[in-house]
Amino acid sequence: MIKAVGNQLLIKPIYEDKTEKIIIPDIAKKQSADFYGIVLSIGPDFPHKDEIKVGSKILFTRNEGTEIEDKYIALKPDWVIAVVEQE
Repeated sequence: MIKAVGNQLLIKPIYEDKTEKIIIPDIAKKQSADFYGIVLSIGPDFPHKDEIKVGSKILFTRNEGTEIEDKYIALKPDWVIAVVEQE
């Protein structure tokens, strides 16, 4: 199990594909997709604990964060753009 430390968030990225009928390789999806993720762990010093919880869907800055095991991304607070509310 991996847990966030300090002021970091640990997320699982979601690469949302806006096209439905075209087959796009995974590498192209990463480059052209909106960068969303699901929060898996919140470090003890993360400053926005009131707004962001484990399980929140967030929008984060492209090309930021540290990839871990090609499955997760560690983010600093400044790299989070928004929390996506469920409709």
